[in-house]
Amino acid sequence: MPAYVEREFRRYLECGILAYGFARARGPGCGHDFLVAFSCKDRGLCPSYNARRMAETAAHLVDHVIPPLPVRQWVRSVPKRLRWPI
Repeated sequence: MPAYVEREFRRYLECGILAYGFARARGPGCGHDFLVAFSCKDRGLCPSYNARRMAETAAHLVDHVIPPLPVRQWVRSVPKRLRWPI
């Protein structure tokens, strides 16, 4: 297997585990401290990154791209030169 595949998979396994790094945050209203685990931020394999990216893209399309008309379905196509490499 290529080294980059193994590296990305290892980062995926460490994603969201407090032992591999975290930040302490405080709730503004309640004042309680809580820990937020770092994510791997890999685009290819990480489900948390892909879910966040999908939600942000959907929100952008609804708020800024798709006109406010009653629609049932939109299909978006991206030219091959502009697509993410696999």
